[in-house]
Amino acid sequence: MIAKPESNPSHSIRSEPFEGPYVRLRVNVTPGQNGGTPLLRWAPGFRTFTKPRETPRSANLEFGQLRRAKAAVVQDQFFFQLSGSGGHVLERVVARPMHITDGGSATTFWERLRYHPKATRVSLWKGPEELGGYEIDPNEPTFELLHPLIPVEMARSDWMPVAWRSVSAKLAKMVYYADFTTDGNRWHRLVAGTTTTRLAIDLGGMPGKSIQVRILATNGFHTVSAQSCAISIH
Repeated sequence: MIAKPESNPSHSIRSEPFEGPYVRLRVNVTPGQNGGTPLLRWAPGFRTFTKPRETPRSANLEFGQLRRAKAAVVQDQFFFQLSGSGGHVLERVVARPMHITDGGSATTFWERLRYHPKATRVSLWKGPEELGGYEIDPNEPTFELLHPLIPVEMARSDWMPVAWRSVSAKLAKMVYYADFTTDGNRWHRLVAGTTTTRLAIDLGGMPGKSIQVRILATNGFHTVSAQSCAISIH
């Protein structure tokens, strides 16, 4: 059965900045017809604690390196770029293919870059040419976790409801991720890239004797989170 939420709807946990030092970027690229402009479909970027993949030192080109060695830009190499105000390059990192879809006509690129709070634009480049990108919303997302808030005991046969709400009036769109932990140390992804604001967790499939839930919200770059108390499972 699905347990009932707490009876006091005014009580909530306000989100705070998620302190992951990296930001994960991912984009699907479909070549344009007859050599035209390619179509880019960006997945929401979000902050993470997971380190970037190992890359040869010569492959990562930051602004200072570009200024000293412009010849290092490979004509057919793909790069993710973070830019600040005035187009200042904050970071430029090789974008390696994740997988190829649609019979080989589309390629997904992804990478983790250092998070720059003053970044204003994300873009994908092929050598010296920008293929496309998006402007970063400077308004940090904000939401409130509504349930669970009270450290109660629940039966393993229960479904635990989780609910939250956006309080970001200036944001047109927010994307959410839900994580859980049963030991207080290692977090596991439960839901990725959703726009809904509630879910129910089957406690029968959870190991251990307690569970905590963490909700993350991103505006495509800046990320915040709110974490529940520990719920005992018996």
